[in-house]
Amino acid sequence: MKELCISILFVLLLGSCSSAPAGAPDEEPVADEFVLADKDMGGLPDADGALVDDDGEQGEHDTGDEKDALVGEDEILSDDLPEATDLSDAIIPDDDGLLCQEVPDEYLSFSDHLLGSGQGKIEVVFNNGFNDHYLYGDSNYIKVAIREEWGASMVFFGLADNAGSNVIDANDTGREVQVAFYDPARSMQGCAYNSSCQTSPELACPNSIRYLGWNPVQGGNRCNIGSSVESIYEEVGFMQATVRPLFWNPDWDQVGCGGDGCTDNILKYRQSDVRYHQRVRFAHSNIVEMQMTVENLTATAVQATLQEFPTLYAAYGAHGLANLHNILDSNGTQIAVDIPANDGFFYKNFETPGAWATLQNDERTYGVGIYYENRLTAYQAWQKEGVFNNIRSRFSFGIPANGSVTARAYLLLGSFETIQGLAAWLDSKLPPFGHLDAPALDSAHSGSFMVNGWVLDNKGVASIAARIGSGGGASVTALSLDTDRPDVCAAYPGYSLCDGKVGFSGTVSLDDRYPCSYLLEIVATDTDGNERVIARSRIRVQ
Repeated sequence: MKELCISILFVLLLGSCSSAPAGAPDEEPVADEFVLADKDMGGLPDADGALVDDDGEQGEHDTGDEKDALVGEDEILSDDLPEATDLSDAIIPDDDGLLCQEVPDEYLSFSDHLLGSGQGKIEVVFNNGFNDHYLYGDSNYIKVAIREEWGASMVFFGLADNAGSNVIDANDTGREVQVAFYDPARSMQGCAYNSSCQTSPELACPNSIRYLGWNPVQGGNRCNIGSSVESIYEEVGFMQATVRPLFWNPDWDQVGCGGDGCTDNILKYRQSDVRYHQRVRFAHSNIVEMQMTVENLTATAVQATLQEFPTLYAAYGAHGLANLHNILDSNGTQIAVDIPANDGFFYKNFETPGAWATLQNDERTYGVGIYYENRLTAYQAWQKEGVFNNIRSRFSFGIPANGSVTARAYLLLGSFETIQGLAAWLDSKLPPFGHLDAPALDSAHSGSFMVNGWVLDNKGVASIAARIGSGGGASVTALSLDTDRPDVCAAYPGYSLCDGKVGFSGTVSLDDRYPCSYLLEIVATDTDGNERVIARSRIRVQ
């Protein structure tokens, strides 16, 4: 006899439908402690990228006593359903006499945070004329800050009670942890105005940051004017901002090489034609997650080239901070940044097998690392001793006309050995994410229905399935990764899975289901064994 269809909540009360949609496995991190050696440091989006759109120098802090250890903790986010509530009085017969109840809307929502508990407090501090917004980790031991007047770029990452522990440059509007974008057709002033830089390179002005072409920069422009923050939304556990970056060179589209936009009191505040969304949160006691989405506000597509999404500018020995000039790959090999570039700078392209790199002090006992979720191993470093040190992934993509691009990156704090352990833990724990395209919410079906959507992971997807109902009454149908999704790979570039098929589909049978409402979940498992519900919806059986 077919099972009686009752509400999800009611079944939970009877103990036959106690679904706990799985997050990452509950395992210990690579080490119980991540040690910061003693040293002298001196004096949005939901899973598919949607974000909530809610309508100088580092400031001085009192320097507290340095601590000897950064203690890590396994903070895998639980993806459980809300606790059941007794709603038995609300269960009523339908026209056929069956006991059916709606699946509550609250069952359809779930956190898009991949890792971390997200419980850190928020603090806004006025520092030397700037409003710096701080987010603390759960233990209040480490904090991170974004600067409101500099496009919400990141200006602090370090110990909460020690201003000298900051690992970020934060010297001017061009040197934080921030994003910046380029277009090869409009790369330099002189040829940018008519998008001819690839076909008529002789028109380009000299190779200098003074003459950069189309180049929106999160922090601000070369006039040291900060980009405008349209909104900042904060809750316990995360900070989210929407920014209109300025063009680095305000007169980038001038025909010739004359003029100076910084002397024009109107032009020097010129906003770019992109909008940038950023969410910052802790994924672990020593790891900060940045989720980034850039929108193209025009009908002109930005062609693919290396983008800064983001670049990490580390402390260079000024303002009482350490000089984090030792650039190391994931094996600990030091990278010699020795190829001459423009304006007296040097650069170096290098490979890092673990998909992360770090900038450390001379003793390798303190520094900052960066890991990109798409797991690119090609990196680039820029350096000018005593001026700045930076690293970034060689992340190439375009921005579709009136489209957007989303990515996540992670900053890691500590010694080389600490960051090496943290990166290995992060690399193995990141679960899949994705989106359900069909069926539509509350769509009605009989007999069977089609499911399709997409899924991505930092390494690979081992299986994906559709689950209807929960507990003992749940049915699971395997789905196939069988569809090319160039639209997804343009919006989430750089993932190795995009060399194959990231779209899933399948047919789900309803033969054993009475005409009621049911919870539909899409469950993905990656090649590291991390299982996660990547989407939820509600269907109605006719």
